[in-house]
Amino acid sequence: MEEFNCGGKANPASCRAHLVDTMPYIYYDILHMEDNLVFREVTLAFWKVHILHHAAKEPVYGQWIINELRRHGYDIKTGTLYPLLRRMEKNGWLAAEKDPDRAPRGRVNYRLTKSGREVLAYLRKKVRELYKEVV
Repeated sequence: MEEFNCGGKANPASCRAHLVDTMPYIYYDILHMEDNLVFREVTLAFWKVHILHHAAKEPVYGQWIINELRRHGYDIKTGTLYPLLRRMEKNGWLAAEKDPDRAPRGRVNYRLTKSGREVLAYLRKKVRELYKEVV
């Protein structure tokens, strides 16, 4: 088995000092996991559940979703949100409704479809199971 190097430090005191100096960088990396693919994929899944949840109550639109997710500490960009909404629409979970009286770039409301309601019911069950096991 290979011995722990501790940054080339020879004695335990200097090793501890090295770890203390290094910890803020490790902590920073953990806090800024947005760049991490795993974090991104899990977060995208959370966002989808969140969107389905709110669309079940009433139609939602892009800027409202951005503000709602920011209220929960997520910094979602439009370049991430709108492709996500299009995928959810393509999957049949959301239906987009454009206001015919507005310009082509007018607000689009997204409502939950029957399929989306079924997906949400399934996800709620799975989230409860996961919560009981993990928390």
